[in-house]
Amino acid sequence: MLFIYSKSSISFVIFIFIIFGLPHIDINKLKGTGSGGLFPMGIIGIFMGAVILSFSYQGFTAVAEIGGEVKNPRKNIPLGLLISFFLIAVVYILVSIVMTGNMDWRTLGAIEGNLVDVAALFFPSWVLIFLSILILIAIASTIHGILLAYSRNLFSAARDQLLPSFLAKLNKKYKTPHWSITLFVVGAIILLFFQASILDLSIVLAFTGSITALVLAFVPLKLEKKFPDMIEKSQFKLNRKILVACVVINVAYAIFSLILMVLISPIAVLISVIFYIGAIVYYIIRKKWLAKNGIDLNEICKTIPEETLEV
Repeated sequence: MLFIYSKSSISFVIFIFIIFGLPHIDINKLKGTGSGGLFPMGIIGIFMGAVILSFSYQGFTAVAEIGGEVKNPRKNIPLGLLISFFLIAVVYILVSIVMTGNMDWRTLGAIEGNLVDVAALFFPSWVLIFLSILILIAIASTIHGILLAYSRNLFSAARDQLLPSFLAKLNKKYKTPHWSITLFVVGAIILLFFQASILDLSIVLAFTGSITALVLAFVPLKLEKKFPDMIEKSQFKLNRKILVACVVINVAYAIFSLILMVLISPIAVLISVIFYIGAIVYYIIRKKWLAKNGIDLNEICKTIPEETLEV
């Protein structure tokens, strides 16, 4: 109930922010009159902004992470992804218009401006207090959703022996991967002690997303070769030319994003690379350890979980 309430609260906050903020928009601020024009940082600046903020769109795929717990996933997961993506895009665009239309973009950048800073321009102080409380509740709910969704990645990896098996254990009462959730929560708490800048955290998240996108781009092509029967029976298939085009575009954008990230924050990229190197070393050690115990990790990874099969 708290999760539902908090989601309603953030929807309410954004709704009233947009409704009351739109009438106060200064067109000259949107045009960048006297502050560098519509694209003050050039086209590259637009791409850099898109790369930095790309992590904020990654959450819409969270529904796929908990696909095994969704009723009628064949219908509801694609529908949820489609609706959430366009809804998030529309909301983000409107919020951005209200923010840059009410406050000079240079001021927003200097103060790491947020919604409350802009809302203070057209709301009385008592409303701001109310909005701040709702925003705090909404942030907590967002964290809950992230922990819920991405802890399932740890669960899946542990089920496939990539991680220690205790992470794949389910709670006897609630049937949830409680150890995976616990590890994810502990990791999030530890990160709180590293007071990195919002920019660096954004780059780390965006870098991880781009690397993942780069790898996953080739998965559809691999599936055609590895599991042709499964692809043949699939109820959703793209035309071969369209599929290849999607792969090329995805790879090109991912590489372009990675290059921009190196230019924006090389330190954040270096930290991400070190993390990936550590993960690769762990994988090699884990694979050899399993082999000594008579477990072939390659064979395990060839098995497709039942919940992913179409029936």
